[in-house]
Amino acid sequence: MPSRRRQLEVLISHFKKFESITKNLQQKGLTPAVVRPVFEAVIEDYPEMDEYLGDTATIVCSPDFENGLVKIMNGQYGSMTTDEKAATEMLKIEGSESSVTDRSEEKLGYFDTCKRRKISNAEKESIYID
Repeated sequence: MPSRRRQLEVLISHFKKFESITKNLQQKGLTPAVVRPVFEAVIEDYPEMDEYLGDTATIVCSPDFENGLVKIMNGQYGSMTTDEKAATEMLKIEGSESSVTDRSEEKLGYFDTCKRRKISNAEKESIYID
């Protein structure tokens, strides 16, 4: 019987982890940029969950759109693939060119241009809607 008790304790600890995940995923205002890293961490701990939570899981209708969306939300425009850019094209601000920042730099002095060059991609103006 003690071995059964240990097995139950192990199972209960796993159930508590999943309960925490499922409850917290019900919060208002969660974005894919927040949820994706949580799913990746769950997959690290429970590799068998990749089939259900991975970025290419069958429940994901458009992996390129979802991955592109997460990269946009994290300001990682430079790491987007061609397919991700195409899938998120409809999210671009109307009339935006390759980069809003590039056009605005024409109006800035050299100091401001140099300062802007050091800003991370996440802090640059986005060509995508919020």
